[in-house]
Amino acid sequence: AEIFLSRVYEREGEVDRALERLDRAIAAYAGRDVFCRSRLRLERARLLADRDPEVAWREAGEVRDFASRVGARPLVEKADRILDRLPALR
Repeated sequence: AEIFLSRVYEREGEVDRALERLDRAIAAYAGRDVFCRSRLRLERARLLADRDPEVAWREAGEVRDFASRVGARPLVEKADRILDRLPALR
């Protein structure tokens, strides 16, 4: 639900509000559901790709590394799609 709502805010041009919502959700999932938290972090990285590519790179890279270690292929693939949008930082 949080990802959907953040995308609604993004579509309405309220990216800051979307990021704030994601930040709160990420904090709420700390220590609980690591996979849901990872999806939220990837959504945050996607939103930051144009605004702050370095932070987006770091966030997506951290999730990718974790997902790769635990064999969570869908998360790896999603992280790779975000990282591929940031070729200048490779």
